Amino acid sequence: MSSADFPRYFEAQYAEYTEDIPFWQGLAAECGGPVLELGCGYGRILIALAREGWSVAGLDHDQDMLARAAARLNEDLRQRITLHHADITDFSLDQTFSLLISPCNTFASLDEDGFVLASNCGLRHLSPSGRLVLDLPPTPASLVPASGETELLAAFLEPESGNAVQVSARDHIERSGARYRVTWLYDEMLADGRVARTEIPMTYHLREPELLSRLLGGAGYDTTEFYGDYQRTAYSRGSTRLIVVASR
Repeated sequence: MSSADFPRYFEAQYAEYTEDIPFWQGLAAECGGPVLELGCGYGRILIALAREGWSVAGLDHDQDMLARAAARLNEDLRQRITLHHADITDFSLDQTFSLLISPCNTFASLDEDGFVLASNCGLRHLSPSGRLVLDLPPTPASLVPASGETELLAAFLEPESGNAVQVSARDHIERSGARYRVTWLYDEMLADGRVARTEIPMTYHLREPELLSRLLGGAGYDTTEFYGDYQRTAYSRGSTRLIVVASR
């Protein structure tokens, strides 16, 4: 299998994941619409928001992911959702938004230059009282609880093929501790008994709240809060998430 299989794996892997949905719905209720999701993928979160009645735009650089998002939209959802093919570090839309969200570690995939570019693009699309909210991994363990090809991280049935898929990972933490390289391993059990492996290499940049405040402040934001989970507990060492809320 090739990396072209990743979108169908990713959609199947997170099809039943809803832990973060109430958090994003609560933010939309506080900020109002419209909402822009940076790195919307196959549409899990933007569809959940649109079903609550919000006008939502989704932006992603992956055409295959966007095609999957579009395929999930019924006529009612198409009235509330617009999809845009663009890079989050370089985009221009003809509107501003009350809430910009970037779930699922998306901004952690950006190096420092990319982080600043994406933050600047976001600010240009943020209404005067709007917020930018980033969901980030605080530690390597929050991304990969156990590494190694024998450590099973997830298993699911991929509905398009009907095949079982198992997920594991190889990882490497650089000495600085700030850059974390992960190769996600998707093993699909084929009907003939063979195992087809897809390897997805990713680099994550782990940033402390102080650095995030400095980068966002340099881009023109006020960093207002750091949460450590989707229940909005104040961030501390040992938190499972690093959620950043910034405003103009």
